[in-house]
This record gives sequence, C-alpha cells and structure tokens, in this order.
Amino acid sequence: MPKMALIFARQLINIFDLDQDEITIGRSPESDIVIDNPAVSRIHAKIVKEGNLFIIKDLDTVNGVVVNGRRVKSEPIKPGDEIDIGKHTIMFETEPKVIERPASSGVWDAPATWPEGTVYVDPIEMQKMQAKLKTQRGAHLQAKSGQAQGQRVALGEETVTVGKSEECDFQVKGFLFSPVQCRVSRIGNNYIVRHEGVIRPTRVNGSRIVDHMLQQGDIIQVGDTMLHFFVESG
Repeated sequence: MPKMALIFARQLINIFDLDQDEITIGRSPESDIVIDNPAVSRIHAKIVKEGNLFIIKDLDTVNGVVVNGRRVKSEPIKPGDEIDIGKHTIMFETEPKVIERPASSGVWDAPATWPEGTVYVDPIEMQKMQAKLKTQRGAHLQAKSGQAQGQRVALGEETVTVGKSEECDFQVKGFLFSPVQCRVSRIGNNYIVRHEGVIRPTRVNGSRIVDHMLQQGDIIQVGDTMLHFFVESG
C-alpha cells in the first residue's frame, strides 16, 4: 500500500497509509495529515487517487505546494517524490518488497536488519552488463552490490548522482530514499561525495557523512548499494 512519510528537520514524524481516494493535508485537526505550522493553511492540499495515479493538488494557498523543488498546482506523484509544504516534507513511498535470491546465485546479501531487503541481480544479466564495461584510466565508481551491481561510471568534470530518481547515474531502491541521495563531484584534483538525503543516511566506509573527500578504495554505501571508488594509474 502506498504511504506518505511526514518529515520535519530531517526527523520522521509519522507515516500515513494512502487508503482513501482522497487525503487532505493541512493545519486543521480535521485534515487526514495534520501539519501544525503557521505557514500551512487549514486545508492546504489534497491527494486524489485517479485510476492508478495519485495527484497532489494545491488548494489555492499562499505558500503553495512544492514537488521535487518545483511549485505546482496539480501534479501526479510517484514513489520517491518529495513534497514540501511549509517547513515540512512529505515523502511518497510504496512499501518495500523483499526479493529472495536463489541460494546458488552468489549475489551479496544485505543484512536482514535493513528495511529495503535484498535486491537480486540475475547472474546472466550481470555478465552482459560487465561485458559492456570499458576499461578506462582515471577515477571510477563501481557498484559492488544493489540494483546497479556491476555498473561502472568514469568520474570526470560532470557530477555523478546516486538516488531514487531514474535520472541518477546509480539508481537505488528502498523506503525513504531521496530522489538524489548523494552527489560525487570533482573539486580540483579531488572528488567529494556530498549527502543530500532527507531521512536515510549516506555512509563512507561504514560511517555517516555530510561531505567526504574520497580516497583510493573508499566504499560509498546507500542502502544495499555499495559503490567502490578507485583510481587507475597509467
């Protein structure tokens, strides 16, 4: 069942099931999702189910509704979208599905305590992906696990993104991940990974980070996706 996670100051406040054809959001106690903040109107917005779509509608408010950084009047929303209303954020999510992998696959398992579970990549498809990879000199990120396992991206002047959005260079799945969870950018001769997620952390070598200068062999972790940073000499 689709869910809405209410977030304030990077803290999860509540999770609501989208189990009605219409959900109201506002400051009024009569709203389905109550946001007690003076920047929020009494009945600020509503989410309407139309067929297989969920649409958020701004109810002619002063401060408006912002979806993924863009103010909207009426907008279809999809899992991973971030809706800003006042100083609060609402993340639209679906319940994570755990995919059991065959015992003989050899694909790395995420620890059972991680809520997004294990993502299984078929070994044959993995071999096809790896066969397409080009051997390039310079700095690279290579996915060692997760949905993007086997994918390799050469780092240059362009920023490399990791997150839930289909536009990210490395796409991840999981509950409460942001459209862009982190970015890897070149600054001078160094590469910096910067956390941009709202709830879920970005880790390097097991430690939560905000900004981190990458070193040879570092492992960036977003959920069950492990990205190996390395520099090829020559």
